Amino acid sequence: MDEFSGVHISPHYLYDQVDLATASVDDRVAILEDRLRGYLTVPCGLLLNVYEHSIFIVLMAVLSCVELIETLYTGKSTRPDPEAAFKSGLMRVLKQAQHFGKVPGAETLPLDNALHEIYVQVRCGLMHLGTTRSKVLIDPSLGSPVMVKYDRMGTTVDQIVLNPRRLVVSLDTFISEYCTQLRNPRNRELRETFERGWGVLGSDN
Repeated sequence: MDEFSGVHISPHYLYDQVDLATASVDDRVAILEDRLRGYLTVPCGLLLNVYEHSIFIVLMAVLSCVELIETLYTGKSTRPDPEAAFKSGLMRVLKQAQHFGKVPGAETLPLDNALHEIYVQVRCGLMHLGTTRSKVLIDPSLGSPVMVKYDRMGTTVDQIVLNPRRLVVSLDTFISEYCTQLRNPRNRELRETFERGWGVLGSDN
């Protein structure tokens, strides 16, 4: 018997049930969805329900998926430019730029600048320091996952306000919709790109 027989590779799949090296696209999609929802979005939602101060753990979990998503969606490694990959992946998850605040009557920074601040203040702060940086606020009552507030002149990002629960919901919704699209054989290019991205992840490059 294989020494890893009975070991889980995701909440509902065992090592000896699926060979990820030779698995079909549909099996890999199933594993991906089971991992991201079973290990991340569902536990994050439960954690927020029982302990209101679990926000950093939740944010780390959510943001850890962003570059993974970008790799699978583009079929390319994020290593050459992790910031660009993060920004693009985050916009895929959030879908709409309307989550970023604007100052009425003032010219605001380009969206890319706002995403840069999120990368530095939130992603890099959490991943490298274990905490967000000085411009970040948490507001559980915020009506969107993230809101970027500018100074009065609309030239500098003043604050980044986050709602962790809505970020979890946005990620979970994206995962569901993305995996549904991947399961459709007619979405040939999307499935082929996913396969290339899976290969990139497996090569550790």
